[in-house]
Parts: sequence; C-alpha cells; structure tokens
Amino acid sequence: MKNILITGGAGFIGTHMSNFLINKNYKVKIIDNLIYGNRKKINPKAIFKKGDIRNKKLLIKETKGMDAVIHLAAMSRSGPSDKEIDFCLEQNTIGTKNILEACRINKVKKLLYAGSSTYYGNQKGNKKESNKGDFFNPYSLSKFLGEELCLFYNKKKYVNCNIVRYFNVYGEGQPSKGIYALVIGIFLNKKKRNEPLVVFGDGKQRRDFIHVNDVVNANYKILLSKIKGETFNIGFGKNYSINYIAKLISSNIRYAKKREGEARETLANIDKIKKLLNWKPTIDLKKGLNL
Repeated sequence: MKNILITGGAGFIGTHMSNFLINKNYKVKIIDNLIYGNRKKINPKAIFKKGDIRNKKLLIKETKGMDAVIHLAAMSRSGPSDKEIDFCLEQNTIGTKNILEACRINKVKKLLYAGSSTYYGNQKGNKKESNKGDFFNPYSLSKFLGEELCLFYNKKKYVNCNIVRYFNVYGEGQPSKGIYALVIGIFLNKKKRNEPLVVFGDGKQRRDFIHVNDVVNANYKILLSKIKGETFNIGFGKNYSINYIAKLISSNIRYAKKREGEARETLANIDKIKKLLNWKPTIDLKKGLNL
C-alpha cells in the first residue's frame, strides 16, 4: 500500500493525516473543495486536486492507481445542517456514494470512512458502537447514511471498508472561528485576543476530547490491519465539562443562552478498538493543551 487518497485533505484532520503519511514515505493525493480546508496548509509533497465529492467523474479519474482512500470530506458543521439540508445530504451521503463507486470501478482495496459521534445523539453514558442511532439533525443522519453505504459496499465485496466515529477532536490547526467551530479552538482564540470565553447554557455539558495525533494513529492502525466491515469509536474514553475546559484556559468567562440541537454529553466506549487493534489514546487533555 503506497498510494493513498485523502478526501477533505486540506481540513484539520486531513492535513495532520497527510503529513503523517508523507513522513512515512507514502504518496498522498488530496481532493478538497476548500470550503472548510486551507490550501496553504497542504503539504507541498502531496498532490492536490481542487474538487468536490459531488463530482463523480472527478473521483473516478483521481482514484485510479490508489491503494486506499481516507474519506474525510463532508459538510462538517452539525448545527447549521438544519438550514442546509440539501447541501448536507448531497455532500455527506451522495458524495460518499460517489467515492465508493469510484473505488469500486477502480478496484481500490480499502476505504476508511470518517463517521461522527453525533450518531449517538443524546444517549447517556459511554457509547458503544452497537448502540442504536439517535439523530437530532440532518448532519448526524447524513453521516449515518454514509456509514450504511460503506457497510453495503463492504458486504458486496466492492471495497473493504471500515468506519471511525470521531468524538471531539482537537489540536494544532483546529477550527477556531464561527459559533459551531470546535469549543477548544474558539476558547484559545478568544484568550489570544483577550476576549471573554462564551459558555452556552450552564456549562455542565460534557465532551470527550481526543487529540488529533491520537486520531491519526488510530486511522493508520486501521488502514494497516486486515479488519474490514467494522465500526470503531475514536475518543479518549473520558469526558470533561465545558466549565472545566473554560477555567483551564481563562478566568474571563461569561455565559449565554443554551443552543439547541447539541448533545448534553459525549463519551466514547473504546474497548473495541483497544481489543482488536491494541490502540489507545496517549495524549491527555492537559498535555494536549500544553497547560
């Protein structure tokens, strides 16, 4: 396995993944429409093709000669998806179908699909991969439909697919602008500007934060494995309140009205990936924040 295509490779996780693979001497190709991605952050050793996963012809052309695909491209904002349902479904469901079809046509051996912890909705406690879905917005539903397409193509032996459900990924280069960017990125950006951190609601909502380097290592282990047709949670297995995170970063905090359409807590059960792939996260929150 030498040639790897990353869709959404100009984004936060994608740039970290591409850098990691290039450092291991893989040949990396990136497709990104640059709606969320940043052209300047793409490794100069990567082949870059600006394009959209809704363009099936482009995907068929660019998957030729690839050994594997890491499918990260998506309409990746959960909250706004209620107002952008057409775009959300086109990107996350039809776009995923397009990349799977391109892989089938060009006989790409492996595909790793980036799912989402929003699959679990407002379920309490630590979430196992076997839990039923609880979808509270078009984004979470569209990502689940992408999962089902991957499992179908795997079952039909068109493409060997695995699914990863990322929890709250943070680290260098994380999105920090807009109300639906990652909370840690927003908080750090606010602190840098000497502005108050804004906590929505009571701040007791809890999140399972996983460092992007741990995510990259998990992706790589799955790519190298012979496992197929599996779904894995990628989280730390521990969660923290937003109040705790805010106080770690700054004492200048204010509160605002609760936002609708967000889970009260996220918490990953990571027993499965520990058992099957001997993976576990190594970067705890304070280390990851350099605090």
